[in-house]
Amino acid sequence: MNKFIVSGVFLSLVLILSACSRVPIDQTKPTFFYSDSCPHCQKVEEFMTENQVRDNYPLYEKNTKTDREAAKLFLEVVAECGLDKGEFGVPLLYESGQCYMGDVLIINHFKEKLGL
Repeated sequence: MNKFIVSGVFLSLVLILSACSRVPIDQTKPTFFYSDSCPHCQKVEEFMTENQVRDNYPLYEKNTKTDREAAKLFLEVVAECGLDKGEFGVPLLYESGQCYMGDVLIINHFKEKLGL
């Protein structure tokens, strides 16, 4: 009986801690955060398609509207970049500890990286 109680308490603690834990930020590739309903995101998407960015510049793409884990990761990235809570949104590109927010900054970053 005691084994079951200890196991139940341990399992509950693990579940609580995992629910509160931070989502790890993978920095092996840049991460592009977007939403399907965002017009500025659409501009970046069009640029990426027209200029074959995905073929020449591997990156993660995270939809913050439909993917709960992506939304959590987005908030972690925003905090890491030190962005004010009232001044952030998508589109946002995260690369090497830097945040590029807005279609103009992201597109200019891609142009610079790809020599366009």
